[in-house]
Amino acid sequence: MRKRGKKRDEEEEGKIILKKEFLLAGLCDFGLQDSLKAVGYRKLNLAGLNLDFLKNVILEYKNIQQIDLSNNQLIDIQLLVTFDHLVYLNIANNKIKHLNCLAEEDRFPNLQHLEAQNNKLVELPLLKVPKLTYLDVSDNSITKYDRIEGGHPSLTVFKANNNKFKSLFFFKDMPKLKEIYLNDNMITTINDFENIPELQVLSLDRNRIEKIEEEMPELLKLTTISLQGNKLASKEHIQKLLQYPALKEINVLDNLLFEPENEYTVHEILMMNTQLKEINKVEITPVILQEVIFLGELLWRKQEEERIAKEKEEQEKVEREAAQENA
Repeated sequence: MRKRGKKRDEEEEGKIILKKEFLLAGLCDFGLQDSLKAVGYRKLNLAGLNLDFLKNVILEYKNIQQIDLSNNQLIDIQLLVTFDHLVYLNIANNKIKHLNCLAEEDRFPNLQHLEAQNNKLVELPLLKVPKLTYLDVSDNSITKYDRIEGGHPSLTVFKANNNKFKSLFFFKDMPKLKEIYLNDNMITTINDFENIPELQVLSLDRNRIEKIEEEMPELLKLTTISLQGNKLASKEHIQKLLQYPALKEINVLDNLLFEPENEYTVHEILMMNTQLKEINKVEITPVILQEVIFLGELLWRKQEEERIAKEKEEQEKVEREAAQENA
């Protein structure tokens, strides 16, 4: 036992470890602890201390409801698995390599909000945190992820910007999920997800999406979709997206759909769906709507002129051929 303790001491030598004075200084928000119906400290702020290790001394405050451990040097949070009353946890900007504790049964039963961006994560485990509504794992290197068995009952907002997601396969049977942010990933198409009926926001900027599938998932409440900086090349793809009945905002800037100098990009998209309120970050005003009506009339007149000219040309061709036969 002594040898093991000595080895641990050597590993921690020169490192900043959690001390009692840090804890006492970080305690705040004294009042009624909701889940316990008792009086005590509800928040613990240990942000920006360059901590390398948590120590057992933190277990003296297991009734804390909110903990901020951001901007440290931590490599794991295993000591927190018995914090049953934890509602909010911020571990952003550390060196954490895994979130396996989120995959353990009967752990973090009350956790609702988790900030875990800018760590060393390469895998997203199957989440077992029943009340989790907000999850941010942006700015990691996540390449491996599996569908959550049976879906997730409470997740509302999911953020994983700047990772290595290749598809939307992760999302299945999430009845409350409203917002997905997967900017700066490696996604190639919008499919593979199932049964997320409450989805309102889908942000997939700067991925590798080249086309929109023929059969898109049913998203009756989708109001906002952003695909800026992808590889869409056909206006037909936009028409498929515009079929969503609740859609109000769309952003397809920096794709191959329109020439960069085309000043009527917004107008062309609006003509496909006049219910939109914002296109390519441009708010649709009454003036723009009037311009669209005017352009629509011009386009109709042009098409009519082309149709009449084509019919006249075909009629003249028929008459010439008839005259040649009678000659």
